Amino acid sequence: MVRALVLAPVVLALACSGGAVREAHLAPEHDVTQALAVCDELERARAFDAARRQLEAVAAFVPASQGTELRLRGCALWSEAGQGALAADCYRALAAAPTPPAEAATAAYRGAALRWVEGDERGATVQLWAVITRWPTEVAAARSLRLLRGRARERGGLGAELAILQTAAAKLEGEADALLVIECWTELARLSLEDAHPDRALAAAQQARARAAGTTWLDDALYWQARAEAALGRGSVAVGTYDELRRSRRTSWFVGSYQSAFYARALLEGAELLVTLERRRQAEDWLDELIANAPDSALVPLAKARRLALGTTP
Repeated sequence: MVRALVLAPVVLALACSGGAVREAHLAPEHDVTQALAVCDELERARAFDAARRQLEAVAAFVPASQGTELRLRGCALWSEAGQGALAADCYRALAAAPTPPAEAATAAYRGAALRWVEGDERGATVQLWAVITRWPTEVAAARSLRLLRGRARERGGLGAELAILQTAAAKLEGEADALLVIECWTELARLSLEDAHPDRALAAAQQARARAAGTTWLDDALYWQARAEAALGRGSVAVGTYDELRRSRRTSWFVGSYQSAFYARALLEGAELLVTLERRRQAEDWLDELIANAPDSALVPLAKARRLALGTTP
């Protein structure tokens, strides 16, 4: 049951024809939902100070996690009002307060991003790395890493982005529960192939694979491992890795709720390798499997064309 609020009267700024403003008052019997509706109206009317005070009042009457979400919204109102520096200060204070990890990480990330916008690039970078290392299992850590990667790529190219990922992988080495470290190694594999270093790609993919068992990252690790092995001229080994991806997808407990992003690619690329290895019958089987099991894949027309080129139709 929603707890009742006793709040002071607030001025509710409503956009009317001609820009008129009228007052509305919250009586004690109004509940949290109604109080938040007032916040919404204040925000729409760009009465940001009043909206922020209202959010603070509501936050005192709700469970801690919900209260933190409301305070995050209050910090955002500083940005809406064009006060980026004050918003950043608000987020930093919230991250430093006794706050649930997910919300603290979100506050720290948003504060860092605003510091960047405000021109404090060095301070923002330090704070983003702090989010990654302090809260490595939270979504905000992944967002922080992607922001750092994007900025590095813009300014220093592929090499700079690879350096960010290498630093992150080293910092997260001891974080066994952090999927972010698997993402680091997987992306290092992918980008190392882009950088024409299949040997480095293979080493990174193997690091990812060693950590990815039982996670949704296993397909990623296996796929880039196979690509690296193929690029190194190890076609037979690559087929074995593609086959492991193919079989893990079939037996995965995700079947029915999770569609591998790499299953169809593995079948097509593996089939092409099988042809070069003169294992034609197996190549046909893999193409048939792609056509039958991934009918919505954009690769199906290409698989059918490859199948026809082998001399038979699926």
